Amino acid sequence: MQSWRFHGTGKPLPLDEVDTPHAGPGEVVVDIKAAGLCHSDVSALDDPTWMKSFPRLPMTLGHENAGVISEVGPGMNHWKVGDRVGLVPTMPGGDAIGHGAWDGGYGPQMRATDASLVRLPDELSFAMGAMATDAGLTSYHAMVAHGGAKRDAGVTGCMPGGGRGRSGGGGRGRRVQRGRARFTGPRPRWSGGGRGPGCCCWWTHQPSGKCAVTPTRVLA
Repeated sequence: MQSWRFHGTGKPLPLDEVDTPHAGPGEVVVDIKAAGLCHSDVSALDDPTWMKSFPRLPMTLGHENAGVISEVGPGMNHWKVGDRVGLVPTMPGGDAIGHGAWDGGYGPQMRATDASLVRLPDELSFAMGAMATDAGLTSYHAMVAHGGAKRDAGVTGCMPGGGRGRSGGGGRGRRVQRGRARFTGPRPRWSGGGRGPGCCCWWTHQPSGKCAVTPTRVLA
């Protein structure tokens, strides 16, 4: 099969011939249906400081993935062919899909273990499932694990920044804002200016040239 392979910063991302993966003990093979392009993948192509994240080259990028299980290895009978899954990028021991020992999803298929497999509900699209594995997971951690947000808790906030290391107005920021709406009801309304690009004020407040909302908690 062919996969898009990373050969190093400043080099093209070619479509290389690679071995078709097979499921070993404790593994499954997933047919990739959606793969997100993360800003870290783009950065690795341009910024040599990202090279320390890649212990081997070449490798298949893509750590925001969702698909369907097509092969089940020994010891994985709790999964079956046809199961819809998302793949969380973090792996035990500090490894990560698309960055370490595990090739990513910029190809037709990839191997995975229980450490990364998450069942996708039928009503959730593969595109949304792939997005949830990194951008959604990071934002959820900021809101719930770190911020302590709970359903109907009334968490209100102003998100500065544009996705550069913060849950701001970029992809992760939008996941935070939509997640906030799930917890507390109101939708965010976008406002220009403020403390950073893509600054937002909540639907319950009038948009203005700068963020005038006093947050009860800032999730960033």
